[in-house]
Amino acid sequence: MKSAMILYFVSGVMGFFILSMMAVGLDFGCEVSYPVPANNASGLMLAYSQLLSTAQIVAASFILTSSGDTSVSKYWKKLRSIITVTIFTASIATGMLCSTFVKQDLRKARIDAKKSIVSKLDVDAT
Repeated sequence: MKSAMILYFVSGVMGFFILSMMAVGLDFGCEVSYPVPANNASGLMLAYSQLLSTAQIVAASFILTSSGDTSVSKYWKKLRSIITVTIFTASIATGMLCSTFVKQDLRKARIDAKKSIVSKLDVDAT
């Protein structure tokens, strides 16, 4: 029971921070892929993230429910939990590493800034 409470607490904290980062990531993805409409870019990003999450959950379920040899079952129980956590951690680390190589060319922000300056000049001229 104690380990389940720890799991629920850690899952809640991770979910809180991951969901807030998701909005920033979607906005940044739409900025980087500017000529593509925002609906298409965010839809593809969400679809890929759900596909990857489903694949990770299936892999984790397979690892956690596989029985292993009975003579080493005590060690296998600990090892399969470590393998599952390592897979999730490696996927997060890979995403963080890949995001460092993304060029921050915020074309949409520049175009929006130019539009706001032009519209401000039009309002001042009238």
